[in-house]
Amino acid sequence: MPVLTEWRAELERTVGAGRFLILVVDDGSNDATPSRLAELGWPELRVHRHSNRGHGQSCLVGYIEANRTGASWVFQIDSDGQCEPAGFAESGSAGTKPRPCTAAVSVAMTAPQGA
Repeated sequence: MPVLTEWRAELERTVGAGRFLILVVDDGSNDATPSRLAELGWPELRVHRHSNRGHGQSCLVGYIEANRTGASWVFQIDSDGQCEPAGFAESGSAGTKPRPCTAAVSVAMTAPQGA
């Protein structure tokens, strides 16, 4: 969960509090992930949990769920820690060339329409 906390802080700093949603696609974790996510109590957190379907299906689910929220954009990261939160400000969301760190989704961060 530390990486999720770091990303939330970076989104608040870069986009502004209340101007984003965090969608976690839980691909059938069998650890404490569901309870740890529930304990966070973040109003912008949405969790989609399904049985283990694999990476590709989880990516697709993330995009479908983001579309359902009316997201005007999606910033995706994997949960492996390869993308640094500070890089978000340098991504296409800030009007510059995106960094090569937007592949494989475990967490999809979405902006509500009109945000």
